[in-house]
Amino acid sequence: IYTALALIFFAYQKVDFAVLEVGLGGRLDATNVVSPLVGAITQISFDHTQILGKSLSLIAKEKAGIIKKKMRMVTSPQEEEALSVIRKTCKEKGIPLYEVGKEIQFQLISYSLKGQNFRLKGIRREYISLFIPLLGDHQLINAATSIGVIELLEECGVFIPPEAISQGLREVKWPGRIQILSSNPFIIVDSAHNAASAQALANTLKKLFPERQIILILGMLKGKDVEGVGK
Repeated sequence: IYTALALIFFAYQKVDFAVLEVGLGGRLDATNVVSPLVGAITQISFDHTQILGKSLSLIAKEKAGIIKKKMRMVTSPQEEEALSVIRKTCKEKGIPLYEVGKEIQFQLISYSLKGQNFRLKGIRREYISLFIPLLGDHQLINAATSIGVIELLEECGVFIPPEAISQGLREVKWPGRIQILSSNPFIIVDSAHNAASAQALANTLKKLFPERQIILILGMLKGKDVEGVGK
């Protein structure tokens, strides 16, 4: 019902584009009724395993259910077990797959508590200097994946200039993702809720505060992978 209401609302608003995030998995998700121009699969990790499966290959099979003929696909870096499923599905559908780390490459230039400067070699062009006010290596991967999607829209007759991409990255706001609420004392909130996102959070905090003792206050829903997050 929520998905149907959203699509009706988009139609009433006469939007140029709708960016739809899959709710759960992909193959059987309500958003999969659409026929997208470009699709993206971000990094696959263990979550909702009671529904999607207990192996990365099974989860990837559900995620790859969004892949359809005549569309274009981008993927973030994946474990080989998941990547092989995505590659196989794209081959079966007869569509190209563009991978971050292969066709799309990025390099961190510098970072601070205000964000990260990086350069990127995309599918169509190079971006010498980009800035994103988000912290963590995983956010550079997300940015690279997004740029890949934008560049592939050109094959559909849609051109978004590099200046607009740069501005969009500079102005992005994502509350609850390694968000610094206070600097004296430092108070940071993050919505990590599985082992992979918790590891990304830990890596970022070690990088930003190598000599500081960190106190963690953690709240999780029942049924989540508490042990995995604790590691």
